[in-house]
Amino acid sequence: MKSFNRGIIAFENILVLFFLIILFLIAMNYYRKYEDVLKEHAAAEEVYHINSSIVVYYVLHGRFPEDIREITRDRQKIMYRETFFEKKYLEGIKTDKEGYPLDPWGNRYFYDKNDHMVKIIKK
Repeated sequence: MKSFNRGIIAFENILVLFFLIILFLIAMNYYRKYEDVLKEHAAAEEVYHINSSIVVYYVLHGRFPEDIREITRDRQKIMYRETFFEKKYLEGIKTDKEGYPLDPWGNRYFYDKNDHMVKIIKK
């Protein structure tokens, strides 16, 4: 009789472990979907910020940048209460070794020279 109880307890433990694994896999699936949604929102926010920087660059320099790297390298001078501040156009946006801004997936943003806008190209 004692060996029979051990078998039931072992089966129950295996069953509980199986359900925990299933719940973990379901939670990981939702986490990955949520992570993709967060990356899409971050990319949209960065595109808005980069495009705004392109407009500011145009206002300050009288021309659009030939290459997006001009915005990542240059600094803008801002006057506030008779004091000048220097600030990078794209602070906080990750760039690669060559100076191109990267999206949350690690790809370069596409700069359309005809429209003078940055766009996301998903691969």
